[in-house]
Formats: sequence, C-alpha cells, structure tokens
Amino acid sequence: IYAILGVGIFSEFDEFSNFSMAFFTMFQSVTGDGWASEIARPMMEAKSDNGFEAGIAVFFLSYILIVMIVLVNIVLAVLLDEFLKTAEMHKLEIATARQLQEGGAEMFAPLDPVLHHLSGFISSEDLGARIETLFSLLDQDEGGTLSYVEFAAGLRRLKTTPVIKVSQDDYKDVTLGFSLCGPDGDLNRQQFQVVMRNQVKLYVQRLATKAMATLSGMVGGAGGNDVVIFVLKYILTSLDELHDIAFEGPGGGGGG
Repeated sequence: IYAILGVGIFSEFDEFSNFSMAFFTMFQSVTGDGWASEIARPMMEAKSDNGFEAGIAVFFLSYILIVMIVLVNIVLAVLLDEFLKTAEMHKLEIATARQLQEGGAEMFAPLDPVLHHLSGFISSEDLGARIETLFSLLDQDEGGTLSYVEFAAGLRRLKTTPVIKVSQDDYKDVTLGFSLCGPDGDLNRQQFQVVMRNQVKLYVQRLATKAMATLSGMVGGAGGNDVVIFVLKYILTSLDELHDIAFEGPGGGGGG
C-alpha cells in the first residue's frame, strides 16, 4: 500500500519512479537500513529549502511505526504463541507416553481408548450393538465397508484421550495379518464385528494381567485375589481356544 502511495506522491524521486523501486525502497525502510539518512532526508532536502518536508516525514514515520513496530511485533507474538502451543503439546505427549508406560497394560494398544468404551457391555447383544454403532461412525461414505484409510481416519476423529492413531502395521495386527479382511483388505460389517470382538477380548486379558501385577506388588506375592484373576484369565484363554476350534471346524478338511 505504501509503495503504491509513494509512486503516486513522490514519483519525481528515483526511489519511487515505479512500483518495483518503491517496493524495494519500503523494504529497505522496514529493515532500518539507512531509511532516514539515505532516503527520507535527501528527499526532504530536495523538496524543501529548509531541509524539512512535513508530508515526507509523516509518510515515512507512519510507515515505520505501523510496519516496523506494530506489525512486526504482532507477527512475533503470533509466532511465539504457536511455539508455546507446540511446546505444550510436546510436553503433553511426553507426559501421556510416560503415563502409558507407568500404567503398564491399561493403555498400550492403539485401539485401547475405544476398547475401553466397548468393554462396558452388559451382554453379547449389547457388545454387538456397540460395535455396529462404531462401524456406522467410521463408515463415512456409507459404503458398507471400511478400508485402512477410512478405519484410521474415523478412529482419529473420535473424541478420545489420547487420540487414536492407527498405522498400517497396527491395522495388520488387529486384522491378524489381513486374514479377517476381504480380498481387497477392507472390512465389512461382519468382519468388523469379528475384529473388534477379538480386540475386546485381548483388552480384557491385558487388564487382567495388569490387575495381577498390581496385586502381586501390593502383597509381595501371589495372594487370593491373584489366584481368582489368574483363573478368570485362564478361563478366557480356554474359551478363546474353544472358539478357535469351533470356528475352524466347519472349514476343516474331512467332516464327521
């Protein structure tokens, strides 16, 4: 703006003979490199016999005050604010990671925040309904299937703490090496049910392991509560093995 004004007002001076020269002149002024002694004073001396021209003085002083002092400080304040926000986010990430490490198995898998919600089911039907609702939230295009990109982006949109970030390796793990996916690597509703039920089971097992470790540390050894939790964990594992046998049975070779 000042370069345009300078061309219109001071076009008789070489410093403002065209827009390019005027722009460079204003850039030199904002850097503080001899704007008074090399630009403003020679212009005033050429314009006035007494060496002072109010219009030129107001033009340069207002520019220096607005650009060099006010706007530069605003830019610096914005940059400093962004730097502080980034530093706070970094500290929060470090604190979260430390809490996860100290918390053991409670929250160490990528899907644990959403699994924590799913684990509040009261029946198998309720769990299925929760998983179905989750599928609908993730399936933004309502195509009936979830690709890795849609799966990861949908989980990241959920308002969880911490934010769920699923890598391709994580996706491969939760789908058991893509064996639970379709040929194209996508998940339909039924496959998503199988994947999430399996993840809920693993989540419960991790919580049981954590509880056992906590109780053992409190009493200095295996106590009655430890044994009960271990039995529950063993039952879960046994049921899992029976489920695998029943699941593989119809597809196995030879039938009886």
